[in-house]
Amino acid sequence: MTPEPTRLAILSMHTDPLAPLGGDFTGGMNVYAREIAKAFAGLGVGADVFTRLESDSSERQVTIADGARLIRVEVGPRERLDKDAQVEWADAFAEGILAFAE
Repeated sequence: MTPEPTRLAILSMHTDPLAPLGGDFTGGMNVYAREIAKAFAGLGVGADVFTRLESDSSERQVTIADGARLIRVEVGPRERLDKDAQVEWADAFAEGILAFAE
């Protein structure tokens, strides 16, 4: 029996690693989430970055690099929220991640 490949979940509810840099809500954490996912994938460890879906026009699942994916969880309003305002959606975000994993 072949073992399942190792996958890593990177949780970043308020940070979309593919968001354009230079805005009021984008910066180092966006870059970090993207680059750490790519680095793990380069080592043969699949990486899924989970963030909150902020727009109906955004794709729900996007390939960051070979072996690394961005998963946008459908929770809360489809708009940019301050990270402190997202606390009320944390349980639903976790449930969305678990549902994706099943």
